[in-house]
Amino acid sequence: CGIAGWDINPFIGPYPDAFSEWGGKNAYLMIQNDEWWRLVSPSLLHVGVLHLLANAFCQLEPIALFEREWGSFRWMILYLVCSVGSSSFSSLMDPDSIAVGSSGALMGLFSAKLAQVMSHTLFEVNKANQDDMTRLDQLCSVIFGLLLISILAIFTYIDWSGHMGGLVSGFFGGMLLFCNPIRSCCVKFFWALLGLCGLSAFFAYVFYSIMYLAEPADEELADACEYFRFLFPEDYECGCLW
Repeated sequence: CGIAGWDINPFIGPYPDAFSEWGGKNAYLMIQNDEWWRLVSPSLLHVGVLHLLANAFCQLEPIALFEREWGSFRWMILYLVCSVGSSSFSSLMDPDSIAVGSSGALMGLFSAKLAQVMSHTLFEVNKANQDDMTRLDQLCSVIFGLLLISILAIFTYIDWSGHMGGLVSGFFGGMLLFCNPIRSCCVKFFWALLGLCGLSAFFAYVFYSIMYLAEPADEELADACEYFRFLFPEDYECGCLW
């Protein structure tokens, strides 16, 4: 493939038509060609080396800590839910772009942790070790992580709508998955029901809007190479096709 020039990809990565070719968010191909696997695959790709390092920095400590606390199964469920939430909301709000990155899913994991901290703060829980200082430390860590990942949304090929989709789906998913320590059965049921209804309503709105209400994605996205050649008419190479 080769490395694209700084004016095309400032993250030290390939020419951007590779993002679509390798599974990036492409609303046109997802809907017209039924390539629904693109709801998850963008979270496995990155714009370039710098983008990968930035997301790895966020994952090595806090996100790995979440996995140890929640268990791999719940962590993976949340990651997949947030990946779908990120890609689907991005396809709705910004259908005429190609985007990649795991930062939307990471945003969702931090948001799920925020929901967990909120439930432990607002309600009486069974875990005695969740004292005020622990919750404060966790809250500060979550807010810092959310702000750090949000900064990435200002860069090329990483869109804000993907971050917002991960944020919303992660928060409702966290409400649903982490309600068990709440002592009151009534409060626990209400909190879980609120999370389930919120998550269901979010996905129902997004997918219904994509299929029936929103403007269709640009047909030029069917050929990502020509799409980016139009955006970067000088010295653009399409060398990443399979």
